[in-house]
Amino acid sequence: MAEERTMESILEAIREIYARQATIDIVDITGPTGKTTVCFVCKKCSLLYMTTQIRRPKATAGKMDCVGCGGPVHRWSGLYDFIDWQPVRPA
Repeated sequence: MAEERTMESILEAIREIYARQATIDIVDITGPTGKTTVCFVCKKCSLLYMTTQIRRPKATAGKMDCVGCGGPVHRWSGLYDFIDWQPVRPA
């Protein structure tokens, strides 16, 4: 239960920061599984997204557009890929 509160407090802090700045940045939240959870924010509507960053053996490219407004969330190329995108809506 304490883990959920910690994650929620981290997400709330991220929401507050991005509500003011509305820029895209990366926040590393490494969990007990060793996977890296990365957070991005839509430049247009400030919707927060969580995704898992993985390393691929070959370079890859991709993009994620906001499911809410269609604005750009993140575009990437290289050995790191992003999977399991989830919008994080306020409780």
